[in-house]
Amino acid sequence: MISDERLLDFSRSLSAAVRSGLALSDAFETLAKSSAHGGLIAAAAKMTARGLTIHEALAALKIFPPVFIALVRAGEEGGKTDEFLDLYSGCLEVRIEFRRRIRRALVYPAFVALLAAALFLALTLKAIPMIVGPLAQAGAAMPPQAAWLTSAAAYLQANWPQVLLGALACFLILRWLLRSGPARKARALACRLLPGFRYATSEARLYNVYTTMSLLMKAGLPPSAMLDVLLQFSEDDLLLRRRLRRAEAMLAGGVTFTGSFDGFIPKEDFAAMEIAEKTGRLEETLLRLGKTHYDLHLHRLKLLSTFFTIATTAALAPLCFLLILSLIKPVLSAVGAVTGLPGSDAGAAAPSPAAQPAAPPRILDTRTEYEAERDRATADFNAVQAAKLAGFMKERGVAKDAGSAGPEEKADADNTARPGETAAPKKKKLGPVPQIKKIQLKGFGSTTVQPTEVNSTQ
Repeated sequence: MISDERLLDFSRSLSAAVRSGLALSDAFETLAKSSAHGGLIAAAAKMTARGLTIHEALAALKIFPPVFIALVRAGEEGGKTDEFLDLYSGCLEVRIEFRRRIRRALVYPAFVALLAAALFLALTLKAIPMIVGPLAQAGAAMPPQAAWLTSAAAYLQANWPQVLLGALACFLILRWLLRSGPARKARALACRLLPGFRYATSEARLYNVYTTMSLLMKAGLPPSAMLDVLLQFSEDDLLLRRRLRRAEAMLAGGVTFTGSFDGFIPKEDFAAMEIAEKTGRLEETLLRLGKTHYDLHLHRLKLLSTFFTIATTAALAPLCFLLILSLIKPVLSAVGAVTGLPGSDAGAAAPSPAAQPAAPPRILDTRTEYEAERDRATADFNAVQAAKLAGFMKERGVAKDAGSAGPEEKADADNTARPGETAAPKKKKLGPVPQIKKIQLKGFGSTTVQPTEVNSTQ
């Protein structure tokens, strides 16, 4: 099927050629010789040269939509090809703009997804092998996730051209499947049944139906022929085809054109169409209703775009956190296997802290450095002064062993004579020791040294 952009270009070119004064057949032959459209309608031009009409030749190509072929047929029969093509070009512009708006709404989520994928590949190919690789070479037991990421990184580094070509092939195959007939039908059913898709596409569907019916009525097609074109137009939408067949059966049974759509369109649209059919202004009413549903569709599209932007922004932070956590977790597990963290093999072999003997409690010295230095200086000073005092007492005749017995007990023992022996003369007692003069230490100022008890016998 031809794309809407190329069909819009061809429709505008054909309308401009007809508006310039050429007959439809001459305009068609002129476009067939041009470089822009020659490859598209060259085969159809050969068919028209053999006697076929233009709409029959275009239908034989099987690339043009049935609405366009019906408009060209009406233009051949009624001579209003330029008007029909202009109306159809306006519908194509609206459809193309609708797709552009959807793409712009999905740009930000797609960018976030690509950024997350790039971050994942960078961490997988560079960061994790740099951390886990040396641990694996050292003989550490790797967790399954860390081993899987390491092997995946090594495979991607060794076979990245094949992986890139495979990803590109998968993308092309997926794109082809989405454009196939079954995929289009499944997509149409999803837009009908799923709540979110139904909200996004219901107004656009009504706009397409109303606009197409207005174009076909303006082309002069009878209701039965118009329903045939609508059936071809809705080939992929199974539910729409079933409702159109029901309308066709009701119309064949004598029901009015508007009455055949009862239950298919909204009630307010049905009332407006019923009044317009009685007054003979059904074509203008259908165009007005189509424009109304197009505006409603654009409003819903803006709401959905805002919702996608907010939802993507809100999901960006937890997505990045979960991505980084999923990549760092195997690295932490690998490091835990080496250092003996709980849950790893090396950690299970290491003795638990409860099994090790408890260390004796440590007594903390709460003294400051100044107090400790003061105590050391005091001890040194007392030792020096004690040595000086002991030497001074030796010079005064004090014996070292005078403290072994008291002076009175020793005198009594010497004066007591044994029977038959002459008492020994008494030894002269030592007089009192003169008072020791105070020692004047010159050159010393006030000090923080504290005096301690001195033992003169040491």
